Amino acid sequence: MPKTYKNLASQIYSFDNLDAAFHEMSKGMKDKHNVLEYRLNYEEKIINLQNNLIWKSYRPSPYREFTIYEPKMRKISAPTIEDRLVHHALCRVVEPLFDRRFIYSSYACRKGKGMLAATKRVQHYLRQQPLGSTVYYLRMDFHKYFHSINHDVAKRLVRRVIGDKYALWLFDLIIDSYDEGLPIGALTSQLLANVVGDSLDHYLCDELSCKHYARYMDDVIVVSTNYEHLQCILAEAKWYSKEYLQLDLNHNKSHIAIAELKQDDKIIEFGIDFAGYRIYRNYLEPRKRNVKNAKKRHGKLSVLATNEKAEKKLIASANSFVGYMKHCKWTPDAYRALNSARIRDS
Repeated sequence: MPKTYKNLASQIYSFDNLDAAFHEMSKGMKDKHNVLEYRLNYEEKIINLQNNLIWKSYRPSPYREFTIYEPKMRKISAPTIEDRLVHHALCRVVEPLFDRRFIYSSYACRKGKGMLAATKRVQHYLRQQPLGSTVYYLRMDFHKYFHSINHDVAKRLVRRVIGDKYALWLFDLIIDSYDEGLPIGALTSQLLANVVGDSLDHYLCDELSCKHYARYMDDVIVVSTNYEHLQCILAEAKWYSKEYLQLDLNHNKSHIAIAELKQDDKIIEFGIDFAGYRIYRNYLEPRKRNVKNAKKRHGKLSVLATNEKAEKKLIASANSFVGYMKHCKWTPDAYRALNSARIRDS
């Protein structure tokens, strides 16, 4: 029986933790109206929240829902500022307890990890394959991952790590505050989605000795020269996901493809599309969709950049794109995307 953690309640609802959670949560949004409003009578609000948490009279408010269209259409469910504060307070205490059990090659929403680290890991796997061999990769993706996560499954997996009754009460309350699945836009959803994905990680890597494996949230890559082995991994992943996690793989995005092959004494590289990059043995290319979106975004912002605030937003967007591209082999489309960030005459 794995060790579970108890005696977490006072850590979660302590004034110091709630205060630290608020400052952590409000980074980058200090000028937002709801943050400024919450700062009015701040100490009184924190003490009231603390009392509601202690006496278990706290109840989450309805989510504010809206749709975004880039990089793809998604329904975002944003918690209120006080609910977001509670999410941060809970995660500050419990996230390290989960994180130490995650496999090394899980990269989403973890300190010191991220998209670039995931990309470099897969590139490392490519370099480990014999040059001249046909190199395959298995890509797996879950169908509507966040909105498909079963509440009972999430609660069961949380209880494999957390044994504190108060923390479990708060987790259950947050999970059940959303009708079906997990809301995209809540910090606790990111943690819980990683907890569910970690169950598959351990099954494939520990039970089936799956090597050269990396996961970025619901996007999984396995690199190998053994096509039959990848077929077995795919079949096992489908079975485990359905049987134990009540999740379905996305059939359109879950497949085995060729990353490299040798033909007429030449190495032909097709690359691996993962975590925002196209990955090759010795270099990276930007994902075409990212370049297209950057060009579109810069074009819109350059038209609107007629005041200092809008100009700063455009410069920040352009700098972000340069930061993304500095790890890549520059393409003509990428140069055009950057040039579209030039501020036009009003």
